[in-house]
Amino acid sequence: MMSCQRLSSRALQELVDTFRLRRNLAVGPSTAKIFYTARNYLAGKIPGELVFAVDKWPDFSAVMCAVGEGTYQYLQDIETYTFYWENNQGLLRLLRDAKFVDWDETFTIAGFSERGLPLLNQVCHDMNKPPPTNDTMTHCNTAFFTGQIIGNDSPPSPLLTIGPLEVQHAELVNRVWRWGGQSKVLEFLQYLIRTFPSRCLYDENDQPLSFSVAQPWAIYGASLLGVAIILIRVNLKFSSD
Repeated sequence: MMSCQRLSSRALQELVDTFRLRRNLAVGPSTAKIFYTARNYLAGKIPGELVFAVDKWPDFSAVMCAVGEGTYQYLQDIETYTFYWENNQGLLRLLRDAKFVDWDETFTIAGFSERGLPLLNQVCHDMNKPPPTNDTMTHCNTAFFTGQIIGNDSPPSPLLTIGPLEVQHAELVNRVWRWGGQSKVLEFLQYLIRTFPSRCLYDENDQPLSFSVAQPWAIYGASLLGVAIILIRVNLKFSSD
């Protein structure tokens, strides 16, 4: 059996050019996430290295994205791998490929569909690693940016205005966001506001009332607005021995 293949920049561009035409981005929690992450990475909007691999090329049935060297530490803390797959065999091939998944390290799988948990449990058993438990899985509420910034341009009152967030608002976002409060998160939020779309409702004194900021994979995070899709975040913690 041929091993999985890491995508070159040219192949990744081909994937981006064809992925949206061949796949419904609304199907599965990681479908749109893989697409937008790859597109933003190719556009130079995500610092450091990301690794994209497929079970086979060009007729792939599974795609993996992994953080690499020089990526924001905050990104490395919240996710290590993201998987999109169309059939079980494609996912199993990626999970079992030691070139791309390091089973000797603690890692996090972000945006993982519940339908993949039996396969993940199977691979954990094969690798002699403990399977994920309720204590190591977190349900995350997320919404994908699909071409339109959340909200509209008509504020509910003439005293209110709508516009993007400014970098100086990062401290406010860091203070009120559920996952904020640390200096490394503040740095991450400053990067988000500088780089990606945001929408903020301002009062008559130009103070933020409600806001939403897109993340590198096009999920709206750091938000005081409603959210949509339920994902699973799986943390696999292994002992050093």
